[in-house]
Formats: sequence, structure tokens, C-alpha cells
Amino acid sequence: MDSVIIIGMKHSGKSSLGKGLANNLSLPFFDTDEIIENQTGIKVRELFVKQGESSFKKAEFEACKYLLEKKQNYENFVISTGGGICDNLESIEVLKQIGKFILLEVPENICLERILRNSKKTGSLPGYISRENPKSLEDIQQIFHQFYERRMKSYKEITDFSFSPHPEASKQENVANFVKFVKNIFML
Repeated sequence: MDSVIIIGMKHSGKSSLGKGLANNLSLPFFDTDEIIENQTGIKVRELFVKQGESSFKKAEFEACKYLLEKKQNYENFVISTGGGICDNLESIEVLKQIGKFILLEVPENICLERILRNSKKTGSLPGYISRENPKSLEDIQQIFHQFYERRMKSYKEITDFSFSPHPEASKQENVANFVKFVKNIFML
């Protein structure tokens, strides 16, 4: 088996499926965003907003190098990446040395619904939407559509396998299905 690197849109379930898989297979779980926050002492969104995209990508690259070093301690593990990892080719090259990429394919409308629900809780939209100064829900939908299309194209260029969590299934059902999917891929 190779290590499993989970990629996908924000709110696609990378962390919950990754943690569930790691628990089921008794493997360590790492989240690149958590590593960045531990290494920099700042939340990833704040890092991106205050220090810019290049500083964020550098921190993301350092997190991936840290994971490559962890490969010496663990035969395999599960990694959940940030949604923008597909735009950081240096980080992708490091991660390719660790394992296989599994893309979580969640329909556009479900991702947008989750992002809108989260923005009501947090009081803010993701930066890639808010910096466009949307004036209506229709503006938000249009901005997100373009973003989703571009990101999915980028993800598909680097992915080894794709998994589609069922939008109406419980978290436990999706984890169980994901575990079966990964066991089938690696013939476990």
C-alpha cells in the first residue's frame, strides 16, 4: 500500500473521510492545514490574507516537506490537504513521493451549499469569492462556478483515483464506503 493523499474542494469531506480511513486502517493522519498552523503559529486563512499567496504556498511546501520526512518514521499514513494544493506544483511534487492522490468528487451545488452554510456561521465567504465583491447570491454562484471548474480540472490532472461521497449519506456511511474503496484500490 502507498500512503493516501486526499484532495478536493473546500468542504468536500477531506478531513472527516481521512480521519475515518486512518482510524479504520490504524494509520497516522495528517492535515496539511494543521501542520501549517502549527509551524507558523497562525491560521491558514489569516496567513493567506495577511501575508499573501506566495507566503502561504511556501508554508504549504514546508508542510509537505515535513510529511516527506515523516515517511521515514511511518510506512504509510493518510494526508488531507488544503483545497488549494492543486495550485502549488512544488508541493504536489513532494507529495507524489509519499503516496497516491484520491480526489473527492463532490458536485458543485453541494460544495457551494456547504460553503454558504459555513459562511453564515463564520460571517465571511472564502477569500476567492469575497475579493470579487459579489453583490448577490447569483454573483456568488457565478464566481464559485468558475472557481470550481478551474479547480476540478487541476485536481483531475494530478489525481490517481476519484471517489464520490454520497451527498445524502451519513458521515459514517461515507467513511465506510471510502474505506472499502481504498481497500479495493490497494487490495487490502
